[in-house]
Amino acid sequence: MPVKGIFEKEVDLALIRGDVDFVVHSLKDYPTIVDPQLELASIPKRKSPYDVILCRKHKGLSELPSGAIIGTSSLRRMTHLKYFRPDLNVIPIRGNVDTRIRKLWRGDCDAIVIAEVGIQRLNLDLAYEVLSFDVMVPAAGQGALAVVCRKGDSEIKSLLKSIEDPPSRFEVEVERKILRHLRAGCRTPIGVNVRIQGDKAIASISSVSPDGKLKVYIIEEHEYPCSIDDLAYKAYMKFKDNGGLEIIELWREKDMFSTLRGVTT
Repeated sequence: MPVKGIFEKEVDLALIRGDVDFVVHSLKDYPTIVDPQLELASIPKRKSPYDVILCRKHKGLSELPSGAIIGTSSLRRMTHLKYFRPDLNVIPIRGNVDTRIRKLWRGDCDAIVIAEVGIQRLNLDLAYEVLSFDVMVPAAGQGALAVVCRKGDSEIKSLLKSIEDPPSRFEVEVERKILRHLRAGCRTPIGVNVRIQGDKAIASISSVSPDGKLKVYIIEEHEYPCSIDDLAYKAYMKFKDNGGLEIIELWREKDMFSTLRGVTT
């Protein structure tokens, strides 16, 4: 039984019942379609969206020897790693950030890939390599928080707007709009990121086929400020024109087959 999203639903139900006035989610794990009784009241300043690799004995991904074991809890990271370094042994690793790091140090694997924001929020002093978008594009919403309140609660919404960061809001709204265009969910291993650099808004999308042989990676640049809808649609269309939707469809078929067999991707 898939459990991703159950915690978010339970917390939102408490908000709808009036048990709490607002809730805070990791935006990466929050549904792209918000319950009609709720709204994303505030997006605080985003921390790093990047993925990073921590190694026990080596300095980074390129230095790992053939056959090295890499642990990750993400199918997106797993498929991109296998495409970039098919000679590595990528295995699932579970637990919170602290648990995964302990498993690395005790020798369960040679390296792990996690979100840099997890290290930042725990204020850990660790040496690691930040993975470039050429290796893997982060998940939509990675590094961002979503503060949710009941729709129509103007007093709470006004209060929460004091911690709103407009550039971060722009980035994540474009990312979530791209996911809606793609009809992609939390189980689809796709990277979607938007970052503002000076007067440019840069959208990146990347996905790897289930067999690990095909990768589509696109970049769409726009002058900033610009329309959320416009940038999202243009990035989506570039991904589509480069064969990206075929990869998404392959994952849908794989997910449907896995569900029928009682397993998940």
